[in-house]
Amino acid sequence: EHGSPTTSSNGFSTLRSSYDEAGNLLLTTAFDVRGTPGHLNDTYASLRRTYNEFGKLARETFLDARGKPINNRSGCATLVHEYDTSGNEVTLACLDASDQRATHVNGYSAIRLKYDDRRSEVERAFVDTRDRGDTICRNKGVNRQPLMLRQSGRAPTRSTCELPETATIRRRTGP
Repeated sequence: EHGSPTTSSNGFSTLRSSYDEAGNLLLTTAFDVRGTPGHLNDTYASLRRTYNEFGKLARETFLDARGKPINNRSGCATLVHEYDTSGNEVTLACLDASDQRATHVNGYSAIRLKYDDRRSEVERAFVDTRDRGDTICRNKGVNRQPLMLRQSGRAPTRSTCELPETATIRRRTGP
C-alpha cells in the first residue's frame, strides 16, 4: 500500500531527472504534491545542465516553473564552467536571466583559477563583472592569494579564501 505524497523539507514532493546517452544529468525538475512544477530551495523549479564536447559540465541554468531562467539564491540564473586544455576548470562565471554577467551574493561575478604543472590549484581570483580582481575574497584572504601546498604537492582541501557552498570547482584528468 502506498501513502499519499508529502512535501519534503526542501519544498517539493517529487524530483524527476533526465540523462543523456553518456549518463550526464541534463535536467532535474521538482514537483509539488499535485504534480505541478514546484521549487527547489524556494527559488527555481528545474536545473538544466549542458556539457562541452569532452563531456564536462559547461552550463547550469536555473529555471522557473515555466522553463525560463531565474536567479537562484546566490543571484545567478546560469553558472558557466570553462576549462583549460588539461581539463582543469579555469572559470566559474555567474550570469543573470538575460545571459549577462551578474554579481553573486558574495560580491563577485566569476572565479578564475590557475594551476601549476602538476595540475594543483595555485591561485583563485574573485573578479567583478568587468573582470577586475581588485575586490572580493571577502572571507579571510586577499584577492589572488596563492594556496599553500602540502609536502605531497597537493593543494589543501580548504584555503583561506574559500568558495561558497553553491559553487563547485571540478578538476578531472584528461581533456
